[in-house]
Amino acid sequence: MCVVNLVNVRPMTRADAKAYGIKYDPVMLAWELEGGYEVIPEPIKGKPNLFEVPDDLIEPMPEGDGWFNYEYPNRRKKPPKDLD
Repeated sequence: MCVVNLVNVRPMTRADAKAYGIKYDPVMLAWELEGGYEVIPEPIKGKPNLFEVPDDLIEPMPEGDGWFNYEYPNRRKKPPKDLD
């Protein structure tokens, strides 16, 4: 989880594909991002596309921590019973 600034969206170039090790596709788009910092994951109602989150709900991840080490609420909760 992180916050970044989306500064440009443009058609993918062959150089983009080569730089990121993916197959070139002229229909694909390249997103140009700036800045960025990790944030503490919190439940929030999202949307299937880009969406805004109010700034007062965003808390930066403490220095030296990472979201992969974050102790998520309900992480140790029993998984749901199999419905088969």
